[in-house]
Amino acid sequence: MRHLSLTLLVSALLCSAAPAWAQARAASAPVAAASAASAASSASGKPAQQVMDIDPTAPHIKAAMKRARASAKEVLKVAASGNPKYENVGVRVLVSEGKQQEFLWLMPIEKTDKGYVGIVNSAPVVLKRLQFRMHHNFKPQDIVDWMYTDKVNKTMHGQFITCAQVMKEAPQDAPVLKRRYGLNCAR
Repeated sequence: MRHLSLTLLVSALLCSAAPAWAQARAASAPVAAASAASAASSASGKPAQQVMDIDPTAPHIKAAMKRARASAKEVLKVAASGNPKYENVGVRVLVSEGKQQEFLWLMPIEKTDKGYVGIVNSAPVVLKRLQFRMHHNFKPQDIVDWMYTDKVNKTMHGQFITCAQVMKEAPQDAPVLKRRYGLNCAR
């Protein structure tokens, strides 16, 4: 895959639509990239279709996951703040069932006595026990990516894996993502 379409890139970014940006995203079917191709849910609450995979052994993906883990405290702090200016607060984790593994988005997330819990916001493809909209417990070290949107400043934060894929496969689309969604992949 040498060129990712802008629709695919935007779809890979978004797990749920913020009302202020819904019209700009209407042409895209929201999808999150995943190892066994788990897909994110759309604003309608329905899981979206599979579009692209994450190769956790690829150097650019490993680097993205390392950056996400190193900065995961940011999204956990945002989630705990309860500030209404933040939307789409979520984390991507690698979930295992026996020998099967899949990357899934959890959104929203909250702190518990034993760590954190989030609602599965992706449609599992290979996992059988965990399903869309189920609760899943995780620890900060399980986070491989994260995101949130700031609706006041119209910026998107995180999305390290998507940015890594954009910068490797379609760097010409990065300025469009920054302009339309406030996601700066040049960091």
